[in-house]
Amino acid sequence: VTVSATSPALQVPQVTDVANQQGEYRLTPLPIGTYTVVYTLQGFQTMRREEVRLTAGFTARVDMTMKVGTLNESVTVTGAAPVVDVNSTTTRTELTRETLELIPTSRAGLQSVLMQAPGARTNLDTGSGVTANPTFRAFGRSYEAWVTVEGFPTTSPKSALQSTAQYFDYESFEETSVQTVGNNAETPNAGLNLNIILKSGGNDFHGQGVYTVTAQKLQWNNLDQTLINAGLGSPNKIATRWDADAGIGGPILHDKLWFFFTPRLHREDAQIAGVIKPDGTAGVDPVTQFHSTEKINYQLNPSNKFIGFTQAFHRDSQSGDTPLVPWNSRQHQIYGQQTSKIEWQLVRNNKYVSVQAGEWAFHLDRSGFDPTNISTFDDTTRRATGQNIDASTTTFEMRRAVTGVFSWYKADWLGGNHAFKFGLDYWDSHADRRSQDRGAATNMQLHFANGVPTTINALNYPVTPFSHVRNVPTFVQDSWTLARRLTLNLGVRYDHNWAYLPMQTRAASAPPLDTFYPAGTFPEVHFKTFNPVTPRAHLAWDVRGNGKTVVKGGWGRFRHMWNSDEINMANRVTFLTSTFLWHDLNGNRLFDPGEVNFDPAGSDFVSQSALGASAATSNAISNPNLKQPGSHEAYVSVEQQLVANFAVRATGIYSKDTGTYRILNTKRPYETYNIDVSRPISAPNGTADPTLGMLPIRTFPHALAGLANQVPMLINDAKSDAGYTSVELAASRRLANRWMMQASYSATRLDVPYVSNSMITSGSACIGCVDLTTYDPNAEIFASNKTWEYLTRVSGYYQLPYGVSAAANYENRSGTRWARTQTFANVPEIGTIVLRVEPIGSRRLPNTNLLNLRFEKSIPGLAPGHKLALRASMFNALNANTPLTVQQNTGPAFGNVLTYMPPRILEFGVVYSY
Repeated sequence: VTVSATSPALQVPQVTDVANQQGEYRLTPLPIGTYTVVYTLQGFQTMRREEVRLTAGFTARVDMTMKVGTLNESVTVTGAAPVVDVNSTTTRTELTRETLELIPTSRAGLQSVLMQAPGARTNLDTGSGVTANPTFRAFGRSYEAWVTVEGFPTTSPKSALQSTAQYFDYESFEETSVQTVGNNAETPNAGLNLNIILKSGGNDFHGQGVYTVTAQKLQWNNLDQTLINAGLGSPNKIATRWDADAGIGGPILHDKLWFFFTPRLHREDAQIAGVIKPDGTAGVDPVTQFHSTEKINYQLNPSNKFIGFTQAFHRDSQSGDTPLVPWNSRQHQIYGQQTSKIEWQLVRNNKYVSVQAGEWAFHLDRSGFDPTNISTFDDTTRRATGQNIDASTTTFEMRRAVTGVFSWYKADWLGGNHAFKFGLDYWDSHADRRSQDRGAATNMQLHFANGVPTTINALNYPVTPFSHVRNVPTFVQDSWTLARRLTLNLGVRYDHNWAYLPMQTRAASAPPLDTFYPAGTFPEVHFKTFNPVTPRAHLAWDVRGNGKTVVKGGWGRFRHMWNSDEINMANRVTFLTSTFLWHDLNGNRLFDPGEVNFDPAGSDFVSQSALGASAATSNAISNPNLKQPGSHEAYVSVEQQLVANFAVRATGIYSKDTGTYRILNTKRPYETYNIDVSRPISAPNGTADPTLGMLPIRTFPHALAGLANQVPMLINDAKSDAGYTSVELAASRRLANRWMMQASYSATRLDVPYVSNSMITSGSACIGCVDLTTYDPNAEIFASNKTWEYLTRVSGYYQLPYGVSAAANYENRSGTRWARTQTFANVPEIGTIVLRVEPIGSRRLPNTNLLNLRFEKSIPGLAPGHKLALRASMFNALNANTPLTVQQNTGPAFGNVLTYMPPRILEFGVVYSY
């Protein structure tokens, strides 16, 4: 039997294979798209199967029964494309172009993608088209996400953080694949895995233009008396918001050279709740952002193909002002991101080769609006004033990569068919932060405790650091299919992962910090090289052999790779913050010479941190006995096709961390914290309440104070290993007969022994913090998180008569579990420390209920292939005003709402495509 597939997605006329003696055939690799498959054999009817939809990573098993027929007799079958992948062993969510375009979202990059994926807990999508830096969180695990664009890695070297500078244009996506469980040996991390497929050209010119706009008069008000009583005096409002996008693709040479290009411009001026300008008017933050995507597909000959793309992102914005950070202390931010790659593909019979090379680069420049006033921060009220503490800094990150994959299909060997895949990559990356002298605002920040001067943070500006994190991974993967019903996906991965700091030089800081931060050159520092071998074993069992009921499951071991922030703890040229006791001798609440002893061995020195962390993390050394952290994951899943185009899934997952990092001060080990300096726990409003008892704070002897006694290093702590137990239920109906639907429910039980130190606080610098728990008793006070989190999503689309369509996207997520904190000042040797005074989960924010709606009307009478539609979208249709963050620290403002869900807003748009 000769089997041929044709599709507009192909740059060759057709792809053909001849079935073997068992009647098995294989057409690969095929780009995503919709195919017509034709089966021919002399003396038999010609069979055609149409509308076979292929999504990214989906293996479609399309069976056909041949019947004896007469000359030129043919039979056409439509609407029978499979919806359950009987070969893949992952729980993956494919978001096709229809889903991406029809479900109501703000089209704000990966955030709008993750809002549609079961189990993924990301930023709320409340209508802003500003491309968000998404939060990657799936089944309780916030870290270790892995993002690729058409297989090319773009994940930041700060991959241990839950959001890492992934700014991509939603309108450029042809399709996305979100994988939360069952990552095979090709994937380095255990966490969420997201791959983006960009739009391409074709043999016919095609394009789309979208313009959306809203205004303040189209927005409701949801600031009620409850929020006003909780400290908010002004609402969230939109002064201006519009978005313009245009895309065009087509042939330069038919069947040979295709192009695609799309620019996108977005403008938004947003009034920030609770922010008032000095003149009494509401504070408005302006944002202007621009995306552009260019892509080329070149089919050199039937066997060789080249693909190249570049996507740029630029944003000019003002932000950072909150009810705790006044208007003059906001910051000006200029973003830039560039992702580029070129790929060569070779297809020879049953072999396939892909080689990619490219670069992902990101930078963020920050400046302020109060250049003559020193920055201040109150550790009790959490309020900031003066020049923004992040002003005069630039984050710059980069990942260069070369990736190679070789696939080989071997049929009828060892009792089955084998799809072998071999990979070899090279990654070179860094993530650093340079700074400039802050001028009249000084390289310092004054700290207070409820208005009383306590400490000074001294910054080591100017610095231009550099770090290197490199990895050479290789993997072998075999998808072994036995008797067409059982598929074993067996793989093993090896990584050669090393990190180092090159020799670096810094200039002296401006007086009076020039003696504490003198000019110097620092030698190269190397860290332990890891060579982990991580096996993965998963299976998929087609229970009845009809491709409709599949049981999947398996186990995998994963390892955490070095990231830049971990090694920058040892970088003397990275961004450092040194804390000193401050003696405001004249009571003017300003720093004057002689009020601080800047001697690192003096009595005023408290600690020094790297990258804005709240703990003593700088001056680190490499640990030669360090073991590589990692995790184990096991899961089982059942997928069932109920009717044509509709499938359901139930999944149970358990994952366990191993070798978790903590930060040990080698000069002040755990047992040296043997001096009891317990402090009374205050009432939530800050007043004394003897019934609440004492908090058991510990400190160390004075002889162990000073910078010379701060020599931290990473260690492994088995009692810190976290566990996550999850269940997921999902249903999906792809677009057919005018409607589609997706629904999911997930629940996760967290068992995290020691939650990381609270690193990010309003007004306190933290850009890429070392998000690790220090190894001392104070870090373990009320540190465990043994709570549940829940997530429900339902989305759908229905095409009504007369060219009208309606779509909805609903989410219910459990509110954040949290604990009250309290600031303790003048703690011997420690200075000021903020600690929890109750278990995590003692308090919780309300559940959020977010409903977005969209209605669209197509205008009739256009030429065939052309579409003009008018669109109305309503975000937060329920007009919910759920608090999203609150003041957690003890004091008069405890419990005050800092941010809440923006009000209902109506957006109008026009869409033209051809």
